[in-house]
Amino acid sequence: MKLSSMLLKHFEAPQAGLASNFGDSFLIQNVGIYEAVRKKSLSLGFTYSDKPDANYLAFPMSQLENLMATKIIPYIDNVTALKALNLKAGELEWDHVVDNLKPNFVFHESCHAIAHSLRQNVKMTDLQVRLTALLIEESFANTCEFFAIADASDPACRNFLEVNSYFTAFEDRTHLKKAIEKSGAVRVFKFLLLGYVHSNFLNEKMADTDLKNILEVANLKNADTAALKSLVKNCFNLNPRFRYTTTEMYLRVNGVNTPVEQALDFDYLQLIKNKPELSELITSLSEIAGANNER
Repeated sequence: MKLSSMLLKHFEAPQAGLASNFGDSFLIQNVGIYEAVRKKSLSLGFTYSDKPDANYLAFPMSQLENLMATKIIPYIDNVTALKALNLKAGELEWDHVVDNLKPNFVFHESCHAIAHSLRQNVKMTDLQVRLTALLIEESFANTCEFFAIADASDPACRNFLEVNSYFTAFEDRTHLKKAIEKSGAVRVFKFLLLGYVHSNFLNEKMADTDLKNILEVANLKNADTAALKSLVKNCFNLNPRFRYTTTEMYLRVNGVNTPVEQALDFDYLQLIKNKPELSELITSLSEIAGANNER
């Protein structure tokens, strides 16, 4: 696909989003979960700035708590440079630029904004509840990025998602679409959210017992178990080093200095079942994302 064609689609999309974030308005128009997340983050009082500070530019993941406190989600202008490049060399292919284009992660950060805001309703009665709420927040962002592929029906949409996400898995789009059509977006989203929670609790796979319990919590007991088991494998495709080291850093930033394997060594799913506020948090997040994808 030509860079010029991508730029044309960027500028032709109704400007409902961030004009200097490449593909933002296109994704709002064409991807249900992307649109839902933006609407909800704005309704919660978050704003967006194209003037990120040096700390964010140097190490975005270290700035999450600051973003939540200021309610300002930063991004960079990655459109102006593409326009100038296209004027110099109008026959460039998208593949010539994608690997070196600076991406933006307003989608991921907006997911954190939503989950962070809603988890304030959870009474942090002990460390285990706090850790579970923290990892539900991260898992919500993971799930939203994966769920976005359901609407990635053409190359332009896939290209725009690629430079606005940490993780994409377009090869599983057909399986995801079929699952949504059969069981409904909200329940499939909740199932995948719990799958990512299981992964972020540093489990390496989904055992049959875990799958059965998660299907029950997601109200999917009568669904196509084999298809969902195949789909949930995506939750374990996150880089293992990223999962361990980033999770431990995330916990330490939040004041938890216990080694990560020790801190997360408890039955999180039983805790979710026993703690209505955690179940309600998962349900609320699934409804925000899933309901808007039923289009």
